[in-house]
Amino acid sequence: MLQPQIIMLLLASALLTLNAEILTDPSDNSFETELSQVKIELSDVKDEIKHLKELLQWQTSMILDMQHHNSEFNKDTRAWQGSSSAPPTVGPTTLTPGPDIESRIQKLEDLARVGTLRSCSEYAANGIKTSGEYMVDPDGPLSGVPPINVFCQFDGQGGATTEIHHNSENQLKISHCHDPACYSRNITYTSGVDGEPIPLSQIEALISLSENCEQSFSYSCTLAPLRNGDVDYAYWLGRDNSANVYFTGNTSVHACDCFYSEEGCLEQEVLENTCNCDANLPIPTSDTGLLNNKEALPMMAVYFGGLNYDIQTGSYQIGRLACRGDRTFKTGTSCTSLKLAGESKSGYYTVKKEGSIHTNTVFCNMEEGGYDNVPEATELSTDSPLGTISAWIPRINQTGNKQDLPDGWLPCDGSKITKGIWAGGNTPDLNSGGHFLRGGSEDDALGKQEDQLQDHMHTDSGHTHTNSPHSHTYGDTYGVAEENFLTAEGGWHHFHALRTTSKSSGTTTISIKSATSNISGVTSAYRSGSETRPKNMKIVWAIKVW
Repeated sequence: MLQPQIIMLLLASALLTLNAEILTDPSDNSFETELSQVKIELSDVKDEIKHLKELLQWQTSMILDMQHHNSEFNKDTRAWQGSSSAPPTVGPTTLTPGPDIESRIQKLEDLARVGTLRSCSEYAANGIKTSGEYMVDPDGPLSGVPPINVFCQFDGQGGATTEIHHNSENQLKISHCHDPACYSRNITYTSGVDGEPIPLSQIEALISLSENCEQSFSYSCTLAPLRNGDVDYAYWLGRDNSANVYFTGNTSVHACDCFYSEEGCLEQEVLENTCNCDANLPIPTSDTGLLNNKEALPMMAVYFGGLNYDIQTGSYQIGRLACRGDRTFKTGTSCTSLKLAGESKSGYYTVKKEGSIHTNTVFCNMEEGGYDNVPEATELSTDSPLGTISAWIPRINQTGNKQDLPDGWLPCDGSKITKGIWAGGNTPDLNSGGHFLRGGSEDDALGKQEDQLQDHMHTDSGHTHTNSPHSHTYGDTYGVAEENFLTAEGGWHHFHALRTTSKSSGTTTISIKSATSNISGVTSAYRSGSETRPKNMKIVWAIKVW
Protein backbone atom coordinates (compact mmCIF):
# COMPACT_ATOMS: atom_id res chain seq x y z
CA MET A 1 0.00 0.00 0.00
CA LEU A 2 1.25 3.46 -0.87
CA GLN A 3 2.30 5.74 1.96
CA PRO A 4 0.19 8.93 2.37
CA GLN A 5 3.19 11.15 1.63
CA ILE A 6 3.81 9.36 -1.73
CA ILE A 7 0.15 9.61 -2.69
CA MET A 8 0.12 13.33 -1.95
CA LEU A 9 3.21 13.83 -4.12
CA LEU A 10 1.59 11.90 -6.98
CA LEU A 11 -1.52 14.01 -6.66
CA ALA A 12 0.47 17.24 -6.67
CA SER A 13 2.49 16.05 -9.68
CA ALA A 14 -0.65 15.18 -11.61
CA LEU A 15 -2.18 18.58 -10.90
CA LEU A 16 0.99 20.41 -11.93
CA THR A 17 1.18 18.42 -15.14
CA LEU A 18 -2.44 19.16 -15.90
CA ASN A 19 -2.01 22.89 -15.28
CA ALA A 20 1.11 22.99 -17.44
CA GLU A 21 -0.70 21.33 -20.34
CA ILE A 22 -3.63 23.70 -20.02
CA LEU A 23 -1.35 26.74 -20.09
CA THR A 24 0.75 25.35 -22.95
CA ASP A 25 -2.04 24.62 -25.39
CA PRO A 26 -5.56 25.33 -24.18
CA SER A 27 -7.01 24.63 -27.65
CA ASP A 28 -5.59 21.13 -27.81
CA ASN A 29 -8.35 18.64 -28.67
CA SER A 30 -6.79 16.01 -26.42
CA PHE A 31 -7.45 18.22 -23.39
CA GLU A 32 -10.88 16.80 -22.67
CA THR A 33 -9.58 13.23 -22.93
CA GLU A 34 -6.66 13.86 -20.57
CA LEU A 35 -8.90 15.78 -18.20
CA SER A 36 -11.20 12.80 -17.97
CA GLN A 37 -8.24 10.53 -17.33
CA VAL A 38 -6.92 12.84 -14.62
CA LYS A 39 -10.34 12.89 -12.98
CA ILE A 40 -10.30 9.11 -12.92
CA GLU A 41 -6.81 9.11 -11.42
CA LEU A 42 -7.81 11.75 -8.88
CA SER A 43 -10.78 9.64 -7.86
CA ASP A 44 -8.53 6.64 -7.38
CA VAL A 45 -6.11 8.73 -5.33
CA LYS A 46 -8.95 10.03 -3.17
CA ASP A 47 -10.11 6.50 -2.53
CA GLU A 48 -6.60 5.45 -1.62
CA ILE A 49 -6.21 8.40 0.78
CA LYS A 50 -9.59 7.59 2.34
CA HIS A 51 -8.56 3.97 2.67
CA LEU A 52 -5.30 4.94 4.42
CA LYS A 53 -7.14 7.29 6.76
CA GLU A 54 -9.49 4.49 7.73
CA LEU A 55 -6.52 2.20 8.36
CA LEU A 56 -4.83 4.75 10.61
CA GLN A 57 -8.11 5.33 12.45
CA TRP A 58 -8.47 1.61 12.97
CA GLN A 59 -4.89 1.31 14.27
CA THR A 60 -5.50 4.21 16.66
CA SER A 61 -8.70 2.59 17.88
CA MET A 62 -6.81 -0.65 18.46
CA ILE A 63 -4.21 1.16 20.58
CA LEU A 64 -6.85 2.83 22.72
CA ASP A 65 -8.87 -0.36 23.02
CA MET A 66 -5.88 -2.51 23.95
CA GLN A 67 -4.55 -0.02 26.48
CA HIS A 68 -7.94 0.28 28.15
CA HIS A 69 -8.80 -3.40 28.19
CA ASN A 70 -5.52 -5.24 27.46
CA SER A 71 -7.37 -7.35 24.93
CA GLU A 72 -5.94 -9.71 22.36
CA PHE A 73 -5.96 -8.50 18.82
CA ASN A 74 -5.08 -9.67 15.34
CA LYS A 75 -1.53 -8.61 14.48
CA ASP A 76 -2.44 -8.37 10.81
CA THR A 77 -3.38 -4.72 10.48
CA ARG A 78 -5.32 -5.44 7.30
CA ALA A 79 -7.53 -8.13 8.78
CA TRP A 80 -10.58 -5.93 8.58
CA GLN A 81 -10.23 -5.36 4.81
CA GLY A 82 -12.88 -7.12 2.82
CA SER A 83 -15.14 -7.37 5.85
CA SER A 84 -18.71 -6.26 5.55
CA SER A 85 -18.40 -4.22 8.73
CA ALA A 86 -16.75 -0.84 8.69
CA PRO A 87 -13.63 -0.17 10.76
CA PRO A 88 -14.38 1.32 14.17
CA THR A 89 -14.55 5.07 14.21
CA VAL A 90 -12.74 7.15 16.79
CA GLY A 91 -12.58 10.79 17.70
CA PRO A 92 -9.65 13.13 17.05
CA THR A 93 -6.36 11.65 18.13
CA THR A 94 -2.83 12.94 18.52
CA LEU A 95 -1.24 9.63 17.58
CA THR A 96 1.65 10.36 15.25
CA PRO A 97 2.26 7.67 12.62
CA GLY A 98 5.68 6.07 12.74
CA PRO A 99 8.13 6.20 9.86
CA ASP A 100 6.83 2.90 8.53
CA ILE A 101 4.06 0.41 9.13
CA GLU A 102 6.45 -2.15 10.65
CA SER A 103 7.35 0.12 13.56
CA ARG A 104 3.67 0.81 14.16
CA ILE A 105 2.89 -2.89 14.24
CA GLN A 106 5.73 -3.45 16.70
CA LYS A 107 4.38 -0.71 18.93
CA LEU A 108 0.91 -2.26 18.83
CA GLU A 109 2.32 -5.65 19.79
CA ASP A 110 4.31 -4.14 22.68
CA LEU A 111 1.24 -2.34 24.01
CA ALA A 112 -0.87 -5.46 23.76
CA ARG A 113 1.73 -7.29 25.84
CA VAL A 114 1.99 -4.81 28.71
CA GLY A 115 -1.41 -3.06 28.73
CA THR A 116 -1.86 0.46 30.10
CA LEU A 117 0.88 1.37 32.58
CA ARG A 118 1.20 4.27 34.97
CA SER A 119 4.09 6.17 33.39
CA CYS A 120 6.52 6.12 30.50
CA SER A 121 9.20 4.86 32.91
CA GLU A 122 7.12 1.72 33.43
CA TYR A 123 6.79 1.29 29.66
CA ALA A 124 10.60 1.56 29.40
CA ALA A 125 10.99 -1.03 32.17
CA ASN A 126 8.87 -3.38 30.04
CA GLY A 127 11.15 -3.02 27.05
CA ILE A 128 9.28 -0.43 24.97
CA LYS A 129 11.68 1.94 23.20
CA THR A 130 9.67 3.79 20.52
CA SER A 131 9.04 7.43 21.45
CA GLY A 132 5.56 8.75 20.78
CA GLU A 133 2.08 9.16 22.19
CA TYR A 134 0.98 6.62 24.80
CA MET A 135 -1.92 6.17 27.16
CA VAL A 136 -0.88 6.17 30.83
CA ASP A 137 -2.91 5.86 34.02
CA PRO A 138 -0.84 7.42 36.82
CA ASP A 139 -3.46 7.01 39.55
CA GLY A 140 -3.53 3.27 38.96
CA PRO A 141 -5.28 0.89 36.56
CA LEU A 142 -8.97 0.31 37.22
CA SER A 143 -9.10 3.11 39.81
CA GLY A 144 -9.52 6.85 39.95
CA VAL A 145 -10.13 8.74 36.70
CA PRO A 146 -9.64 7.47 33.11
CA PRO A 147 -6.15 7.21 31.53
CA ILE A 148 -4.57 10.17 29.76
CA ASN A 149 -2.60 10.55 26.55
CA VAL A 150 1.02 11.70 27.00
CA PHE A 151 4.21 11.83 25.01
CA CYS A 152 6.83 9.26 26.01
CA GLN A 153 10.43 10.20 25.26
CA PHE A 154 12.62 7.08 25.52
CA ASP A 155 16.34 7.64 25.91
CA GLY A 156 17.47 4.27 24.53
CA GLN A 157 19.17 3.38 27.81
CA GLY A 158 16.20 1.97 29.67
CA GLY A 159 14.81 5.31 30.83
CA ALA A 160 11.93 7.47 29.70
CA THR A 161 10.33 10.85 30.33
CA THR A 162 6.57 11.34 30.62
CA GLU A 163 5.55 14.64 29.06
CA ILE A 164 2.10 16.14 29.64
CA HIS A 165 0.72 18.50 26.99
CA HIS A 166 -0.91 21.86 27.68
CA ASN A 167 -2.34 24.88 25.90
CA SER A 168 0.70 27.18 26.23
CA GLU A 169 3.49 25.24 24.55
CA ASN A 170 3.84 27.79 21.72
CA GLN A 171 5.42 31.24 22.08
CA LEU A 172 2.70 33.58 23.34
CA LYS A 173 2.72 37.36 23.18
CA ILE A 174 1.91 39.40 26.28
CA SER A 175 -0.75 42.06 25.89
CA HIS A 176 0.14 45.61 26.88
CA CYS A 177 -1.10 46.64 30.31
CA HIS A 178 0.24 48.90 33.02
CA ASP A 179 0.06 47.23 36.42
CA PRO A 180 2.08 44.30 37.75
CA ALA A 181 0.46 40.96 36.91
CA CYS A 182 -2.27 42.65 34.86
CA TYR A 183 -1.89 40.01 32.14
CA SER A 184 -2.70 36.41 33.06
CA ARG A 185 -3.18 33.07 31.38
CA ASN A 186 -4.35 29.82 32.90
CA ILE A 187 -2.42 26.77 31.76
CA THR A 188 -4.71 23.89 30.88
CA TYR A 189 -3.14 20.43 30.74
CA THR A 190 -4.63 18.18 28.11
CA SER A 191 -4.79 14.54 27.13
CA GLY A 192 -2.65 14.78 24.02
CA VAL A 193 -2.22 17.85 21.85
CA ASP A 194 -5.42 19.94 21.91
CA GLY A 195 -7.17 17.11 23.77
CA GLU A 196 -9.60 17.22 26.64
CA PRO A 197 -8.47 18.79 29.94
CA ILE A 198 -7.14 16.19 32.36
CA PRO A 199 -7.87 16.12 36.10
CA LEU A 200 -5.21 17.53 38.38
CA SER A 201 -5.34 14.27 40.34
CA GLN A 202 -3.67 12.43 37.44
CA ILE A 203 -0.87 15.00 37.35
CA GLU A 204 -0.38 14.77 41.10
CA ALA A 205 -0.30 10.98 40.87
CA LEU A 206 2.39 11.11 38.18
CA ILE A 207 4.47 13.50 40.32
CA SER A 208 4.09 11.16 43.30
CA LEU A 209 5.33 8.22 41.21
CA SER A 210 8.29 10.02 39.68
CA GLU A 211 11.79 10.55 41.00
CA ASN A 212 11.89 14.10 39.62
CA CYS A 213 9.74 16.44 37.56
CA GLU A 214 10.59 19.66 35.77
CA GLN A 215 9.10 22.31 33.54
CA SER A 216 10.93 24.77 31.32
CA PHE A 217 10.26 28.50 31.04
CA SER A 218 11.47 31.01 28.47
CA TYR A 219 10.84 34.74 28.23
CA SER A 220 11.71 37.22 25.48
CA CYS A 221 11.64 40.89 26.29
CA THR A 222 12.41 44.43 25.28
CA LEU A 223 12.16 46.92 28.12
CA ALA A 224 9.90 44.42 29.92
CA PRO A 225 11.54 43.30 33.16
CA LEU A 226 10.21 40.46 35.29
CA ARG A 227 11.22 42.49 38.33
CA ASN A 228 12.03 46.19 38.49
CA GLY A 229 13.47 47.32 41.81
CA ASP A 230 11.29 45.79 44.47
CA VAL A 231 8.26 45.38 42.20
CA ASP A 232 7.53 41.92 40.77
CA TYR A 233 5.77 42.37 37.44
CA ALA A 234 5.61 38.63 36.80
CA TYR A 235 5.01 35.44 38.76
CA TRP A 236 3.58 31.98 38.26
CA LEU A 237 0.98 30.09 40.23
CA GLY A 238 1.76 26.55 41.38
CA ARG A 239 -0.67 23.73 42.01
CA ASP A 240 -0.35 24.47 45.72
CA ASN A 241 -1.79 27.93 44.92
CA SER A 242 1.54 29.57 45.74
CA ALA A 243 2.61 32.71 43.87
CA ASN A 244 6.23 32.16 42.83
CA VAL A 245 8.71 34.75 41.56
CA TYR A 246 11.59 32.34 40.83
CA PHE A 247 11.88 31.08 37.28
CA THR A 248 14.46 28.34 37.68
CA GLY A 249 15.29 25.69 40.27
CA ASN A 250 13.22 25.20 43.41
CA THR A 251 14.12 28.15 45.60
CA SER A 252 12.07 31.17 46.57
CA VAL A 253 14.81 33.54 45.32
CA HIS A 254 13.84 35.53 42.24
CA ALA A 255 16.25 34.27 39.58
CA CYS A 256 16.66 32.94 36.04
CA ASP A 257 19.27 30.58 34.55
CA CYS A 258 21.72 33.39 33.89
CA PHE A 259 22.09 34.09 37.62
CA TYR A 260 23.63 30.63 38.14
CA SER A 261 25.75 30.67 34.98
CA GLU A 262 29.45 31.45 34.88
CA GLU A 263 28.86 34.57 32.79
CA GLY A 264 26.07 35.91 34.98
CA CYS A 265 23.17 38.08 33.85
CA LEU A 266 23.32 41.21 31.70
CA GLU A 267 24.42 44.23 33.77
CA GLN A 268 24.52 42.04 36.90
CA GLU A 269 27.71 43.64 38.21
CA VAL A 270 26.16 47.09 38.05
CA LEU A 271 22.47 46.50 38.75
CA GLU A 272 22.75 43.29 40.80
CA ASN A 273 19.85 41.88 38.79
CA THR A 274 19.18 38.12 38.73
CA CYS A 275 17.52 37.85 35.29
CA ASN A 276 18.64 39.28 31.93
CA CYS A 277 15.32 41.04 31.30
CA ASP A 278 15.55 42.75 34.69
CA ALA A 279 18.35 44.89 33.20
CA ASN A 280 15.49 46.68 31.39
CA LEU A 281 17.52 47.29 28.25
CA PRO A 282 16.06 48.75 25.00
CA ILE A 283 17.28 45.72 23.04
CA PRO A 284 15.76 42.25 22.52
CA THR A 285 16.76 40.10 25.50
CA SER A 286 15.71 36.70 26.79
CA ASP A 287 15.67 34.55 29.92
CA THR A 288 15.31 30.83 30.48
CA GLY A 289 14.66 28.62 33.46
CA LEU A 290 14.02 25.03 34.48
CA LEU A 291 11.66 24.63 37.43
CA ASN A 292 11.94 21.43 39.46
CA ASN A 293 9.97 22.00 42.66
CA LYS A 294 7.73 18.91 42.82
CA GLU A 295 5.63 20.44 45.57
CA ALA A 296 4.62 23.41 43.40
CA LEU A 297 4.67 22.02 39.85
CA PRO A 298 3.04 22.13 37.43
CA MET A 299 2.64 25.80 36.55
CA MET A 300 -1.09 26.47 36.70
CA ALA A 301 -1.10 30.11 35.57
CA VAL A 302 1.34 32.87 34.60
CA TYR A 303 1.10 36.61 35.22
CA PHE A 304 2.95 39.49 33.53
CA GLY A 305 2.63 43.26 33.43
CA GLY A 306 4.30 46.64 33.21
CA LEU A 307 4.08 46.93 29.41
CA ASN A 308 2.89 50.51 28.85
CA TYR A 309 4.41 51.55 25.49
CA ASP A 310 4.57 50.03 22.03
CA ILE A 311 8.35 49.80 22.24
CA GLN A 312 7.97 47.42 25.16
CA THR A 313 7.46 43.77 24.16
CA GLY A 314 7.23 40.52 26.01
CA SER A 315 6.48 36.92 25.07
CA TYR A 316 6.82 33.61 26.85
CA GLN A 317 6.74 29.88 26.32
CA ILE A 318 6.00 27.16 28.90
CA GLY A 319 7.40 23.68 28.41
CA ARG A 320 5.53 20.47 29.04
CA LEU A 321 5.55 19.00 32.51
CA ALA A 322 8.23 16.33 32.22
CA CYS A 323 8.57 13.60 34.86
CA ARG A 324 11.26 10.95 34.90
CA GLY A 325 12.39 8.00 36.97
CA ASP A 326 10.70 6.05 39.73
CA ARG A 327 10.36 7.43 43.23
CA THR A 328 12.18 5.39 45.88
CA PHE A 329 10.22 4.34 48.94
CA LYS A 330 10.00 1.52 51.47
CA THR A 331 7.55 -1.08 50.25
CA GLY A 332 5.01 -2.84 52.44
CA THR A 333 4.87 -0.13 55.11
CA SER A 334 1.37 1.15 54.30
CA CYS A 335 -1.40 1.02 51.72
CA THR A 336 0.19 4.08 50.09
CA SER A 337 3.53 2.30 49.64
CA LEU A 338 1.77 -0.77 48.26
CA LYS A 339 -0.07 1.32 45.68
CA LEU A 340 3.11 3.15 44.75
CA ALA A 341 4.70 -0.26 44.20
CA GLY A 342 1.98 -1.14 41.71
CA GLU A 343 -0.73 -2.87 43.73
CA SER A 344 -4.07 -1.85 42.26
CA LYS A 345 -6.64 -4.19 43.78
CA SER A 346 -8.45 -3.39 47.00
CA GLY A 347 -8.11 -6.06 49.66
CA TYR A 348 -6.39 -7.24 52.81
CA TYR A 349 -2.63 -6.80 53.09
CA THR A 350 -0.04 -7.38 55.79
CA VAL A 351 2.07 -4.27 56.41
CA LYS A 352 4.94 -3.41 58.70
CA LYS A 353 5.04 0.24 59.69
CA GLU A 354 8.34 2.12 59.44
CA GLY A 355 10.27 1.83 62.67
CA SER A 356 8.05 -0.97 63.99
CA ILE A 357 9.00 -4.59 64.67
CA HIS A 358 5.38 -5.73 64.37
CA THR A 359 3.16 -6.52 61.41
CA ASN A 360 -0.57 -6.06 61.18
CA THR A 361 -3.35 -6.73 58.72
CA VAL A 362 -5.04 -3.80 57.01
CA PHE A 363 -7.67 -3.31 54.36
CA CYS A 364 -6.47 -1.09 51.51
CA ASN A 365 -8.99 0.75 49.36
CA MET A 366 -7.12 1.15 46.07
CA GLU A 367 -10.12 2.43 44.12
CA GLU A 368 -9.62 6.09 44.98
CA GLY A 369 -7.22 7.97 42.74
CA GLY A 370 -3.81 9.24 43.77
CA TYR A 371 -1.28 8.13 46.36
CA ASP A 372 -1.75 10.59 49.21
CA ASN A 373 -3.35 8.93 52.22
CA VAL A 374 -4.66 5.81 50.52
CA PRO A 375 -7.58 4.66 52.75
CA GLU A 376 -6.28 2.08 55.22
CA ALA A 377 -8.35 0.27 57.86
CA THR A 378 -6.68 -1.93 60.46
CA GLU A 379 -8.38 -5.29 60.79
CA LEU A 380 -8.87 -6.88 64.21
CA SER A 381 -7.38 -10.30 64.88
CA THR A 382 -9.23 -13.05 66.71
CA ASP A 383 -6.01 -13.67 68.62
CA SER A 384 -6.53 -10.36 70.44
CA PRO A 385 -10.17 -9.25 70.35
CA LEU A 386 -11.07 -5.62 70.84
CA GLY A 387 -10.77 -4.70 74.51
CA THR A 388 -8.08 -7.23 75.37
CA ILE A 389 -5.90 -5.97 78.25
CA SER A 390 -2.45 -7.47 78.40
CA ALA A 391 0.65 -7.08 80.55
CA TRP A 392 3.54 -5.58 78.55
CA ILE A 393 7.08 -4.40 79.17
CA PRO A 394 8.86 -1.95 76.84
CA ARG A 395 12.34 -3.47 77.38
CA ILE A 396 13.98 -6.61 78.72
CA ASN A 397 16.04 -4.84 81.38
CA GLN A 398 16.30 -1.39 82.98
CA THR A 399 19.09 -0.27 80.62
CA GLY A 400 17.69 -1.76 77.40
CA ASN A 401 16.25 0.20 74.49
CA LYS A 402 12.54 0.90 74.76
CA GLN A 403 10.16 -0.51 72.15
CA ASP A 404 6.79 0.89 71.13
CA LEU A 405 3.45 -0.83 71.44
CA PRO A 406 2.18 -2.42 68.19
CA ASP A 407 -0.33 -0.50 66.13
CA GLY A 408 -3.82 -0.85 67.60
CA TRP A 409 -2.62 -1.05 71.21
CA LEU A 410 -2.54 1.81 73.71
CA PRO A 411 -1.34 1.97 77.33
CA CYS A 412 -4.00 1.85 80.03
CA ASP A 413 -3.27 5.33 81.30
CA GLY A 414 -6.28 7.30 80.08
CA SER A 415 -4.83 7.82 76.57
CA LYS A 416 -7.11 9.25 73.87
CA ILE A 417 -8.35 6.68 71.34
CA THR A 418 -8.06 8.10 67.81
CA LYS A 419 -9.15 5.22 65.56
CA GLY A 420 -11.65 2.42 65.36
CA ILE A 421 -15.15 2.11 66.79
CA TRP A 422 -13.96 3.51 70.15
CA ALA A 423 -12.45 6.64 68.64
CA GLY A 424 -12.97 9.65 70.86
CA GLY A 425 -12.91 7.67 74.10
CA ASN A 426 -10.08 7.07 76.55
CA THR A 427 -8.34 3.95 77.73
CA PRO A 428 -8.97 2.89 81.35
CA ASP A 429 -6.31 4.26 83.70
CA LEU A 430 -4.73 1.25 85.40
CA ASN A 431 -1.06 2.18 85.24
CA SER A 432 -1.16 5.50 87.11
CA GLY A 433 -2.71 3.97 90.23
CA GLY A 434 -0.85 0.65 90.05
CA HIS A 435 -4.05 -1.39 89.78
CA PHE A 436 -4.25 -5.17 89.79
CA LEU A 437 -6.84 -6.95 87.66
CA ARG A 438 -9.50 -9.32 88.96
CA GLY A 439 -12.27 -11.31 87.37
CA GLY A 440 -15.89 -10.20 87.19
CA SER A 441 -19.00 -10.30 85.07
CA GLU A 442 -19.46 -8.31 81.86
CA ASP A 443 -21.64 -5.85 83.76
CA ASP A 444 -18.92 -5.40 86.38
CA ALA A 445 -16.12 -4.82 83.81
CA LEU A 446 -14.30 -1.47 84.22
CA GLY A 447 -15.54 -1.12 87.79
CA LYS A 448 -12.77 -0.05 90.20
CA GLN A 449 -12.36 -0.62 93.96
CA GLU A 450 -10.13 1.22 96.39
CA ASP A 451 -7.70 -0.71 98.58
CA GLN A 452 -8.99 -2.01 101.94
CA LEU A 453 -8.27 -4.47 104.78
CA GLN A 454 -10.94 -7.05 105.49
CA ASP A 455 -12.51 -6.92 108.95
CA HIS A 456 -11.04 -9.67 111.26
CA MET A 457 -10.24 -10.55 114.91
CA HIS A 458 -7.13 -12.06 116.60
CA THR A 459 -8.05 -14.49 119.53
CA ASP A 460 -5.64 -15.41 122.41
CA SER A 461 -6.75 -18.72 123.94
CA GLY A 462 -4.48 -18.30 127.03
CA HIS A 463 -0.80 -18.86 127.72
CA THR A 464 1.74 -19.33 130.59
CA HIS A 465 5.13 -17.71 131.23
CA THR A 466 7.75 -19.69 133.32
CA ASN A 467 11.30 -18.95 134.56
CA SER A 468 14.27 -20.98 135.89
CA PRO A 469 15.32 -20.59 139.59
CA HIS A 470 17.97 -17.85 140.09
CA SER A 471 19.43 -15.51 142.75
CA HIS A 472 20.27 -11.83 142.96
CA THR A 473 23.43 -10.47 144.73
CA TYR A 474 23.17 -7.33 146.86
CA GLY A 475 25.35 -5.37 149.40
CA ASP A 476 24.58 -4.86 153.20
CA THR A 477 26.26 -1.89 154.98
CA TYR A 478 26.25 -1.38 158.83
CA GLY A 479 28.27 0.40 161.59
CA VAL A 480 30.92 -1.44 163.72
CA ALA A 481 32.73 1.24 165.89
CA GLU A 482 32.47 4.74 167.28
CA GLU A 483 35.40 7.09 168.35
CA ASN A 484 36.20 10.68 169.39
CA PHE A 485 39.45 12.50 168.45
CA LEU A 486 40.93 15.99 168.80
CA THR A 487 41.18 17.97 165.61
CA ALA A 488 44.04 20.31 164.65
CA GLU A 489 41.99 23.26 165.41
CA GLY A 490 41.62 22.08 168.95
CA GLY A 491 38.11 20.70 168.71
CA TRP A 492 36.67 17.25 169.10
CA HIS A 493 35.25 15.12 166.20
CA HIS A 494 33.03 12.05 166.50
CA PHE A 495 32.57 9.40 163.70
CA HIS A 496 31.09 5.99 163.11
CA ALA A 497 32.88 3.19 161.22
CA LEU A 498 30.81 1.22 158.57
CA ARG A 499 31.26 -2.29 157.14
CA THR A 500 29.79 -3.72 153.87
CA THR A 501 29.23 -7.39 153.22
CA SER A 502 27.91 -9.22 150.05
CA LYS A 503 24.98 -11.54 150.35
CA SER A 504 22.88 -13.61 147.98
CA SER A 505 19.16 -13.98 148.01
CA GLY A 506 17.58 -17.33 148.15
CA THR A 507 16.40 -19.05 144.92
CA THR A 508 12.73 -19.35 144.03
CA THR A 509 10.39 -19.97 141.04
CA ILE A 510 7.94 -17.35 139.81
CA SER A 511 4.80 -18.57 138.06
CA ILE A 512 2.60 -16.22 135.89
CA LYS A 513 -0.90 -17.46 135.47
CA SER A 514 -2.45 -17.66 131.97
CA ALA A 515 -4.66 -14.87 130.62
CA THR A 516 -6.79 -14.25 127.43
CA SER A 517 -6.62 -11.04 125.38
CA ASN A 518 -8.25 -9.71 122.11
CA ILE A 519 -5.48 -8.24 119.88
CA SER A 520 -6.73 -5.49 117.47
CA GLY A 521 -3.57 -4.42 115.63
CA VAL A 522 -0.18 -5.60 114.36
CA THR A 523 2.95 -3.49 114.37
CA SER A 524 6.39 -4.56 113.20
CA ALA A 525 9.53 -3.09 111.73
CA TYR A 526 9.83 -6.04 109.35
CA ARG A 527 8.67 -5.11 105.71
CA SER A 528 6.08 -2.67 106.94
CA GLY A 529 4.68 0.21 104.93
CA SER A 530 1.58 2.05 103.76
CA GLU A 531 0.04 -0.83 101.79
CA THR A 532 -0.57 -4.54 102.03
CA ARG A 533 0.75 -6.40 98.97
CA PRO A 534 2.24 -9.67 97.79
CA LYS A 535 5.59 -9.89 96.05
CA ASN A 536 5.22 -8.31 92.59
CA MET A 537 6.86 -6.79 89.50
CA LYS A 538 5.58 -3.67 87.79
CA ILE A 539 4.39 -3.96 84.16
CA VAL A 540 2.48 -1.74 81.72
CA TRP A 541 -1.15 -2.63 81.15
CA ALA A 542 -2.04 -2.21 77.45
CA ILE A 543 -5.40 -2.52 75.75
CA LYS A 544 -6.38 -3.45 72.18
CA VAL A 545 -8.50 -0.54 70.91
CA TRP A 546 -8.49 -0.92 67.09
